[in-house]
Amino acid sequence: MSFFNLDSQRNELILLSSTSFQSFLNYLSSRTQSCGMTLALMSTDITHNSKKKYIEYFLNELILHGSMGVACLGLGSTLHPDELHTPRVLARLVRLSTSNMLGDFQAVLCVVQDTIGAEEDPHLMHYEGNWWSKFLDDTKPPTVDFTVFYNYWFNQRATLPRPKITPIHVSFDLSLMVEQDLEELEGLLQKMSEEMDADIEATQSELTRLTVAIAKVDLQILELKREEAEAVEAEEARIRAELSKGEETAPRAGGKQVPLSSQGAGTRAD
Repeated sequence: MSFFNLDSQRNELILLSSTSFQSFLNYLSSRTQSCGMTLALMSTDITHNSKKKYIEYFLNELILHGSMGVACLGLGSTLHPDELHTPRVLARLVRLSTSNMLGDFQAVLCVVQDTIGAEEDPHLMHYEGNWWSKFLDDTKPPTVDFTVFYNYWFNQRATLPRPKITPIHVSFDLSLMVEQDLEELEGLLQKMSEEMDADIEATQSELTRLTVAIAKVDLQILELKREEAEAVEAEEARIRAELSKGEETAPRAGGKQVPLSSQGAGTRAD
């Protein structure tokens, strides 16, 4: 693997702190996520051949990220035990890599879409070497090399969220606990379970109450719309009746009303 032949970058990677090492892993994950989401957004607007070429470029980066991710994770775990964790996107890509499924584009796209809300490896406003945002038929293949990606991260590391270096999973060695400790732990877990059940029941009850309240409001809105429609219809009928009455009669001198037909018949030219 070319990763181990790059003495300069390898030495720099070894000298990184656990925080910087985690940041490098997060950048690889973020970059992959951006590629996948961009394709998802433009997939209906590009031709079949363009999509095929995009996927080819994308998979080239994924294969590098998958293999390099495994190497970097192994190196990082050795240098910084119990401090690093795998970013969400990269973790799932590594699983695909071990199953020889990086070539399955639908599986890869599912990964990047399911992890769009990740906090440590989010979509960035800018990526060095970004070939995908303005992809065209004549877009040249990206340079896929560890040195290039390491330099990309180094130049952009300040724009990444500060990574978390505390372990995600905490383990307990139960063999060191005496019977009393285990009984206390059992009681604590039982209490937590009961509290969770109570919270779930309270949440369900509140959701039911809100659902009923929303339904009542919807009914009230419908009733108000019905009353408004009836009022508008009644007002229109009243206006039509007044207009019709005004057409049938007209005023004459003396203040009395006579039919328009009679008034017209009794009029003579001077």
